[in-house]
This record gives sequence, structure tokens and C-alpha cells, in this order.
Amino acid sequence: MPEPIIVDTSSLIALEKINLLQILCKIYKEVVIPESVIKEFGNLSLPGLSIRKVESNLLKLLIADLNLGKGEADVIALASQTGLKVIIDDSKARKVAENMGLKVLVNGRGQVAWQSVRPGTPPTKNREVELKLVNL
Repeated sequence: MPEPIIVDTSSLIALEKINLLQILCKIYKEVVIPESVIKEFGNLSLPGLSIRKVESNLLKLLIADLNLGKGEADVIALASQTGLKVIIDDSKARKVAENMGLKVLVNGRGQVAWQSVRPGTPPTKNREVELKLVNL
């Protein structure tokens, strides 16, 4: 089973919309969520869920200077502190995370479900229908 993963709000929402939220628990030994993401998402109950408070000097830069949302900023700061991989679909936040050398597992909302079901495997054309379900 792969190591823990940090997930942002919009990725959780995309998975919830297609009833695949529970798949995270089957793939990753721990699903790490910053407190701010829980506040944005709402009540969340998953096996292996770990809610973390994020305190980092990096947050000011990410929020004030780079204009990222609190949830995305917390995901990036937490990944920077822990070295864990992230699932994040906001394109700006994803670029910031990648430029910081963080491991980002998905390339946007259209791949959130696919990468959660089959980590590291690119979607194929015959999976187009499944991807359209999350490309809202």
C-alpha cells in the first residue's frame, strides 16, 4: 500500500461527486487533510483519515503573495514539511507545488478519479467516459 497522501478540497469534492471518495482509503494507508480543507469541505469520515493543523512561515507567501486559497496553501505547506505526495487540482497551486519540487499526483480535476483508482497510470481513450464524469 502506498505511503500517505495529502488531498485538497476540490479533489475531495470531485471524488465525492462520483462516489469514489472511499477509494482513497483503499489505495493510501493514510489520507492527510489540513484543518482548513476540512473547514472548506465539511464533515468527513474516512478510515485512515488524519487531520493536521498547519503552521508554517510559507503560508504568508503562498496566500498573500501568490494568492492561493487557504486550503491549497495548507496542502502545499504541509507537503513541504512532511515530504508527502499531494493530490491537488487547482492549476495555479499545482504549478507552485511542482516548482517547489513537491510530488503532485494528478494533473487537474479530469484526472483526480483516474489517478485515485490507478495511481501513476495515465488515462487511455477508452476511459474517456469515466474522465468526463469528473470533468465538471
